[in-house]
Amino acid sequence: MQHLYWRQIIFSCFLFCFASISNAQRNEIHQQDHDYETYWFGMNYGYAFSFNDYVRGGNFKPGNPTIGQVTSIYYNTNPSFQLGLSGTLRLKNKLLLRTNPMVFIGAKNIDKFTILKVNGEEQDYVVTPSTILHLPISLKLESDRYNFMNQPNLLRHYIFSGIKYDYDFSSGAVTYGSSLSSASPNIFKSGNFGYELGLGMSFFLKYATISPEVKFSYGITDMRKPGTNFFSSLDKLHANFISFTIHLEN
Repeated sequence: MQHLYWRQIIFSCFLFCFASISNAQRNEIHQQDHDYETYWFGMNYGYAFSFNDYVRGGNFKPGNPTIGQVTSIYYNTNPSFQLGLSGTLRLKNKLLLRTNPMVFIGAKNIDKFTILKVNGEEQDYVVTPSTILHLPISLKLESDRYNFMNQPNLLRHYIFSGIKYDYDFSSGAVTYGSSLSSASPNIFKSGNFGYELGLGMSFFLKYATISPEVKFSYGITDMRKPGTNFFSSLDKLHANFISFTIHLEN
């Protein structure tokens, strides 16, 4: 199902861009003053695919587990819808500072675990909903404009990297399988610091700039709450995501 979401997003984005380009006047350079603006604002929307990264610890020993220890983990990714605003400040000619606060409202991640019991192994799960406030700040380096589809100075590409803080409003709404519900009332933290990087391209149309981009965001905070026995066989638990975003700027 995930590849279908990606195809729909990418197809819609380029269809919109190409339709706008085809209606534009040929040989007309749009937004010529944009390269000299000091700051500007915009909005964005898209999809993010979140996943938990379980870092196995020294106690995670296949072939020699202890009772109650997790012996295998299967985690998946689910898409969430994202909506936000953006503000950009020009530091130098091609070097920009951008902040891009967003809200992720997503589907639930269902991570499956295999736990060693006295009478053998038992399957269980943890369901984590996703309602996240995403607060990033990044440096953005962009190229010169170049011609595209016989339109002068229509397109430029860019890369960016920065830091971020995520706050999960739904961390207390985690649900568990039968063997974990009584022992693990809340095992995840709400706040998550991290870093991110990505790339994109900007189409300069007559009345707006459309910028589709891909971003990879990695958490560095150990999301396990202290005293969580369920994750004793792990060293760390990180919350990451990959997002596809379309920025609309004036």
